[in-house]
Amino acid sequence: VQNINAAGYAGGGSLITSVATGISANGSSQSTATQLSKAMNVVSSVLAGQAVKLPAPYPGTIMYITNTSANSMLVFPQANASINSQGSNIAITQASGATICFIAPTGSQWYTVNATYV
Repeated sequence: VQNINAAGYAGGGSLITSVATGISANGSSQSTATQLSKAMNVVSSVLAGQAVKLPAPYPGTIMYITNTSANSMLVFPQANASINSQGSNIAITQASGATICFIAPTGSQWYTVNATYV
C-alpha cells in the first residue's frame, strides 16, 4: 500500500490518476456514446461503429483512452467542442490496439498526442 498525500502524490513523486477498465463502447452518435469520466480509460468491448465520448474539455485536462477490443471505435467530444482540426461535435476514429492521449488547452478543444499501437 502506498501512502498518498492530499495532492494525490505517492511516495516516489508519482501522480496517481483515476482509472476505468472494462469499458464498453455504446451507440454510434455523440448523444448515445459511452461517457468517459476517468483520466485513464480502457475500452475492451466495441462492436463495429460504436463510440465513446470525452468529458467537457477543461483547460489543463489530460486523458488517455486505450482500445483493447478487436474493432476501431469513434471518440466524440462533448457538444460544441472539437478534437484536433475537426469541426465541433465531430468524432475521430481510434484503431484497435491504440492508446491515445487527449489534452485540453481550452474549454472547447481537445488535441490528440502521440498515438501508440500494440
